[in-house]
Amino acid sequence: MDKKTILALILIGLVILLMMPRQKKGSRQRSIETTEQEEPIAGSDTPEPSIEAAPQPAVPSAPSERSVVRLSPEFTPKEVLLGNEYLYGGISTEGGTVRSWQLKTFRGKEGIGDVELLAGETRGLSLSMWSQDLDGWDDLSKVEWEDRSTSDELRLVTDLGEGRHIEKILRLHPDAYHAEMRLLFEGFEPGTRYRLGWLGGMAITEKNVRDDVHAMQVRTYMGGEVEKYNLKKGKALHPPSVVGALDWVCLRNKYFAIALIPASGQEHTFSVSAPPWDGTSRKSYDVFMEGTIGEDYEERMTVYLGPQSYAEVVSLGVGLEHAMDLGWRGFRPIGKVILTVLIAMHRVISNYGIVIILFSILIKIVVYPLTRSSYKSTAKMQALQPMIAPLREKYKGDPQRLNKETMKLYKEHGANPVGGCLPMLLQMPILFALFGVFRSTIEFRQACFVSGWIEDLSQPDPYYILPVLMGLTMFIQQKMTMKDPKQAAMVYIMPIMMVFIFKGLSSGLVLYYTLFNVLSGLQQWIMKRESAA
Repeated sequence: MDKKTILALILIGLVILLMMPRQKKGSRQRSIETTEQEEPIAGSDTPEPSIEAAPQPAVPSAPSERSVVRLSPEFTPKEVLLGNEYLYGGISTEGGTVRSWQLKTFRGKEGIGDVELLAGETRGLSLSMWSQDLDGWDDLSKVEWEDRSTSDELRLVTDLGEGRHIEKILRLHPDAYHAEMRLLFEGFEPGTRYRLGWLGGMAITEKNVRDDVHAMQVRTYMGGEVEKYNLKKGKALHPPSVVGALDWVCLRNKYFAIALIPASGQEHTFSVSAPPWDGTSRKSYDVFMEGTIGEDYEERMTVYLGPQSYAEVVSLGVGLEHAMDLGWRGFRPIGKVILTVLIAMHRVISNYGIVIILFSILIKIVVYPLTRSSYKSTAKMQALQPMIAPLREKYKGDPQRLNKETMKLYKEHGANPVGGCLPMLLQMPILFALFGVFRSTIEFRQACFVSGWIEDLSQPDPYYILPVLMGLTMFIQQKMTMKDPKQAAMVYIMPIMMVFIFKGLSSGLVLYYTLFNVLSGLQQWIMKRESAA
């Protein structure tokens, strides 16, 4: 979580306390030439955009890796496509690596075309074999792979000589973002080591490049624990290797994820590396999973390339939801409930901006009993102030006696000194969970609220209208609740600070907190009228 987020959470909590009333004091594949124009995949119901052959610059190898080029002069690489109603993938016969992966259900960062998850230099599902002759890794990314695909699965085969063959088989689920992969090794000596890699990380997919790059991480899940690997500015990344039965390894940006999920119980050696990062450009992670094979061996793995959608990742049943950011750990269960409610409301209401407005009203209704209890308790405390003042004068030299007499007075009149703040403090986990969900949920990505104004609820308000409105509503509400003249300066300072912080946050989040302020002020006005009646 970045510094701006932490500061915003602290200020939100402080504002809540200040605003309290106070007393005084089915997959299909085909092969094409990469130099030819691509045609739509047969069997597709809708016109399919073409996938251009990705540029193929060499990816720097890890320090211990040595490459052997086996491409014949007459070899022309082909790109084998596979797709379903959700996505397209492109696998090159040069190296058998993934070169392109586009999601048809999401738009690109400018709202045009399908979103592409791979950067130009990314090489997904690359293979290396340990070579005793080289005393290092023999990189197979420059080896010819023969396309033997069928209508049901993508199948690439390479012949390494001396009876050694490798088959890479991918079967794409018809209505999901993941594929089942099988690696078949034949003719290898027992104990031969292999390494499956994802080289070059993933692409920047969002218009707000800074947020997307900041969110780029590698995460692993093993034994119920999540480990995060995050590249820092000016530093390279070379942590120690990890050996064990990994549940998954995941590369992610703000809204999308690429995950390698081994078959249950298989042990691998995991490693990750990345070159120094300049603080602004894309983070280029290289991820490796190393295993040992026998004479004949089969590796099974699920490959997920899709959105960080809670419903999608939970359906895999491997805990991949832990790769998502749903706020701090203690608030995540609340965040999951909130996200479920928002998605359910969106099934009925197509505009997520309207959903946020109605959800704000719903939250205020749910917490109204706590707010009302806080207001009534505070009102009692204020009514007792004229009776407490003489006690302070009488026992000003005896703090213990003053405290005893004050508590006796509270008890006689049924007042609770913590009753004013405790109900409000109970609401803070809800507000913090809301902050995490609204800031990172993919459901708000490119969701339009008002055309010509807020056309993407995941992006900041381009005209700063909502941040200014939020500051004004906060100022008015604080003026309504401020009882101590010593707090007058904060009434002016806090709204200005919040405007400058929230102007760079998602408009969906700012919309919610603006409505929260308006509804809180309305509640204060209603309760004052009830007290005066």
